[in-house]
Amino acid sequence: MDGRKVTLYDVLDLPRDSDATAIALAHRRARADLERETTAPDARRAALVHEAFEVLSDPGKRAAYDRSLNVPHEIVLPGGRSVRPRWAGLFAGLVVFCAAAFFTLHKPAPPPAQGGNARSPEEILASAAFSVGYVQAAEISGHSRPVGLAVAIDEGVMVTTCHGLAANAQLTVRLTARVAPARIAMVVEEHDLCKLLVEGAGSRPLALSGETPRVGMPVYAITFGNDGQVARPATIKALLPTPKGNVIEISAAVPPTASGGPVVDTGGRLVGIMTTPHAFGAGRNVALPAAWLNNPRWLSTK
Repeated sequence: MDGRKVTLYDVLDLPRDSDATAIALAHRRARADLERETTAPDARRAALVHEAFEVLSDPGKRAAYDRSLNVPHEIVLPGGRSVRPRWAGLFAGLVVFCAAAFFTLHKPAPPPAQGGNARSPEEILASAAFSVGYVQAAEISGHSRPVGLAVAIDEGVMVTTCHGLAANAQLTVRLTARVAPARIAMVVEEHDLCKLLVEGAGSRPLALSGETPRVGMPVYAITFGNDGQVARPATIKALLPTPKGNVIEISAAVPPTASGGPVVDTGGRLVGIMTTPHAFGAGRNVALPAAWLNNPRWLSTK
């Protein structure tokens, strides 16, 4: 870096004038590079990449960070002569340290699902890129067959739909370029949801949405296409009553391979888990509510 201070822009290999789309794509590339490493990902590097995206993708935090980069390291005296006092560097360092401490210790809650803090589809994908993976079951022949998707809700903990999973199945989850072994840790038959413990997934968990799903609410269905993950815009069409509580009908199509995949709000938080096949009628695209996961037993690694 030619002796200059490494910035969060450098972490993502971005120019200072990058827009939100460029930041989201650079974050996704950086995370992909980490996942492609043959050894365990560099935790410090991963933390820097995460912090860079969290700061630079938020207009308010980015503006404050940019101001911290512009603190003068020298004082200009009358006549144009400049000096670098002994305390100037210390002052600049203190400002940067305080900014970093502020972002670390006072991170705001996730942005609300509606309003001006809604994320773009690119940002939604960048946030979910390492939270969603293919679930595969090993056959006796040694081949693996896809059984759906799974979404990370905590470090090493993923959730998927249970149908199609045998109790003693040998499972793996493919996240980006990494394949990790998985095992079924909990089955909730009445909800058709299973908890998977996934070793070394390196996934970034999705936060649960605190907003009650409502008809007309805009959401994204995260699925996989020919070019990788896709964030399909949708709305909640209806809330379907069941003895266990309402399930969610969305306007986007849920292909058979998407069962277990996430539906997120416009802030990137988990609203529901897509399921197919189901018993709610042909032509309906259904997601099980994420509120069913709001229990400490889902987040336990036991």
